[in-house]
Amino acid sequence: MDELLRCSRMLGHRAAKFWRPGRRDIVMMCVALAATGAASGGMLPASKSERTQEMQKVYTIYWKQPEEYTSDLRVLDGDFKQVYPTGFEFNPNSTDVAAVGNMLMQPDRTFVERMWTYQGLPVDMTHAPTRVQYTGRLEEMADVMRASSWFVVSERFRSVVERLEPGKHQFQPVELVDAEGNHLAHYFWLVPCARVDGMDREHTTHEFYKERSWRQIPGKKYVVSLKQTAGHHLWIDPRTNFGTVFISQELHDALEAANLGGLGFGELDAI
Repeated sequence: MDELLRCSRMLGHRAAKFWRPGRRDIVMMCVALAATGAASGGMLPASKSERTQEMQKVYTIYWKQPEEYTSDLRVLDGDFKQVYPTGFEFNPNSTDVAAVGNMLMQPDRTFVERMWTYQGLPVDMTHAPTRVQYTGRLEEMADVMRASSWFVVSERFRSVVERLEPGKHQFQPVELVDAEGNHLAHYFWLVPCARVDGMDREHTTHEFYKERSWRQIPGKKYVVSLKQTAGHHLWIDPRTNFGTVFISQELHDALEAANLGGLGFGELDAI
């Protein structure tokens, strides 16, 4: 229950600042994911042999902060409105995602939008922020943090992901500075570049709305398809519409073994 409250609080007051109206379901997604972990007692399978005897898991990641935290991140330059997926013909005259030509339906009936939010696609980093102000105690500067809905990660996090999926995702350098502008550390913006329709249609009990996206229903659950996510270790599911970062069991185990600060996991069943 503590994990559920922390996750709900973190996404509720942070992500709400960056997602446009109509995206309040991000909080419901967090609750659904955290509740899955709570229902299992927060226990992870102890060994690979034990996991073969029960349902496999897929995980989500989040910035796990102490109960009494002081740290925060603030973007100092760049323009996120000019950061969006490459290779698409968006409206050249407007950065408003609601403008005609800025929400493009794909053959699978998902949308690609002219927005910087995670969509599982490479983005043009020309206007991405290069400096982020960190405020708080230095000992709270974790390997995984978040600013403007993007993860800010350390070299330790990047190296674990690169071992499993070399060159697949974008890691854009960003400098962390203090309140006076003094250098603190070199980090990376994380941009997942895998877009995977990952939920199992038969076992997921939320509503599959208009055969296009999952609609949250209280008390229902997500179940990930291991067949549909095979070959991926870090991805975005465009049908969940939340920018949530999913990771495989293998990547979860590698990240957990690295003992990274600030990294929290949500847990989902997979089949």
